Amino acid sequence: MSSVLSKIRTKQDLEYLASDLSTLQNEIFQVSVERHIPAIIKEEFDTAPDKSAFLTNLKEEIINALILELTVSIYLDEEALNNVATWVKNNVGTNVILDINIDKSIVAGCALSYGGKFEDFSYKTLLSGAINNIIT
Repeated sequence: MSSVLSKIRTKQDLEYLASDLSTLQNEIFQVSVERHIPAIIKEEFDTAPDKSAFLTNLKEEIINALILELTVSIYLDEEALNNVATWVKNNVGTNVILDINIDKSIVAGCALSYGGKFEDFSYKTLLSGAINNIIT
């Protein structure tokens, strides 16, 4: 496995790379191919003995990447996105890619969906549960 997926933070980044790889594979034997190599793969691409096999394998890794859906109430700035992505890469897996959604109904927390499982870790859910426990 290449280290490229460990550098990709979001599903959007993954989709851009997949598109770039398709273009690159179509132009692999053209002299101007160097201009089309995405920076995120350049080092590994340059050192790969079989460029076509490298691209094919990378496309397969992209297809098999695991998507963690993260729903938050606010837009994550670059620093916050880097912090979350780094934590996910270190604690969940380097092949896990974030699909970030904004939902204003989430209060002070997040909701996660991964592998068909959903968990709501928002304060709203915790507060609702606490109120239900008090009432019942």
